Amino acid sequence: MKFILAFLMSTIAIGEECNLLTKRMHAIYRGEELYNNVEYVHHEDLHKYEITIKDNKFYNYKDKLVTTRSGIFRFRKDWAIFIQSPDEKIYMSEFYKADTFHHSSFLRGSEVAMAGRIVIEKGKVVEVTRQSGHYHPTKHMFHNFILFLDKHNLFK
Repeated sequence: MKFILAFLMSTIAIGEECNLLTKRMHAIYRGEELYNNVEYVHHEDLHKYEITIKDNKFYNYKDKLVTTRSGIFRFRKDWAIFIQSPDEKIYMSEFYKADTFHHSSFLRGSEVAMAGRIVIEKGKVVEVTRQSGHYHPTKHMFHNFILFLDKHNLFK
């Protein structure tokens, strides 16, 4: 992980002051919950997807350490999808399926500060990407998210 973080630092210039930016979902996906049966999380259920920081580790809503090993994902079983909301809350799901559950599902297509894929072991981040077809996060957004993770000592 140290190598990956060092690479990121060299490519996105960590250390520079960045403002938290948000981005809207790509326009072609608007209305997906109506026409493509994409599931949008109801406000009263959103807490079930939130992961919180305690003692420099991620915990789920049941106060259990997060480990992303049981995911249903196209590429690798240990990946999960996540978003960071404009108020810096993190929502994650180990379930991802095309035309069913996407990054847009968490905030019902609203703006996000970051979206991507993540691997977490015992509450610590092992890998993170900015891969999201719905939001296409910028390098600047990814930079801010890396700073957020580093500030909270969340890297393994």
